[in-house]
Amino acid sequence: ASGNFAAIKAAVLTSFGQLGSAVNAEKSLLGSAPANVKAAFNTLAGVFAGLKSQIAASTSLAQLEGTFTSLGTNPKLTAASKILANYYGSKCGTVAPTT
Repeated sequence: ASGNFAAIKAAVLTSFGQLGSAVNAEKSLLGSAPANVKAAFNTLAGVFAGLKSQIAASTSLAQLEGTFTSLGTNPKLTAASKILANYYGSKCGTVAPTT
């Protein structure tokens, strides 16, 4: 896929499709989780669905890179990730990173 934008895009879309399925499967297991954890999963699912749409609409490697750059600076994703890390850390006995 090196240098072949169409192949790269297809592979990334496949991966994000699988990731979306995994997030949705996990959401179905959150029956007794606190409301903020459920909301964080909904945020996560929404961010990744939006990202998948942006990937599908990209027409160049530069646009694809920009999509991933925006993911790394998404404040909603950062906040949801912290909630989930704290929740799973409390359930699994691991410590959530402070960074």
